[in-house]
Amino acid sequence: MFSLIVLTTLFAVSQQRVLAHNQSAMAERDLLVREQHRRSILAVALAMKTADPSLTGFEITIGADPVSARFVDVAGLIDINTASPVLIEVLVSELDLAPETLENYRRWRRDGQRFSATPDFLRVLGADPARRAELSRLATAFSGRPGVALAHAPERLAARLRGTNIDPSLLDAAPSNERYLVLSESGGSFRLQPLGTIDIGVNGGAGAILHVNR
Repeated sequence: MFSLIVLTTLFAVSQQRVLAHNQSAMAERDLLVREQHRRSILAVALAMKTADPSLTGFEITIGADPVSARFVDVAGLIDINTASPVLIEVLVSELDLAPETLENYRRWRRDGQRFSATPDFLRVLGADPARRAELSRLATAFSGRPGVALAHAPERLAARLRGTNIDPSLLDAAPSNERYLVLSESGGSFRLQPLGTIDIGVNGGAGAILHVNR
């Protein structure tokens, strides 16, 4: 009887492990499929924006999925690598993060380290990773500017910056005219989702997808 109980327990544990493994594998597969879908849209965005730099957005259908996309010059976003401390404080406040998390960021900057993508910002601050889509609509790792180009900032960020007592020189950065966050509306969603960042390769450079949001 005891042996039967042990075998039953081992079988149940084994089944749970198999189920957990399968669920993890399915989640990873879905993540890869979504990333491939985003990369496909970014490839189209890169080709279209390179062909017509004045393009502000476009509509396409990928498979059965209609997609509307638009471009935001990264100069209109807060650069988590190079932004003035006051703009980082605005970003943390806008994301409703605890002010004390800023010390983690300050240590990171003092150590001379750089972020390769916006989700790393939340990891360093110890903040909820669920905020990464919201963060990606407001921030970038690719502008290289201490300030922002207010005329190119998302409406929400521009309104916040206009309502704060910030040195005006931090709000008059020049647009990059080459690096863009691509935002999309797809699958019946009315909220723009950040797909990733592209560089159209002006001045003889080669265009590239710099980052794909996951």
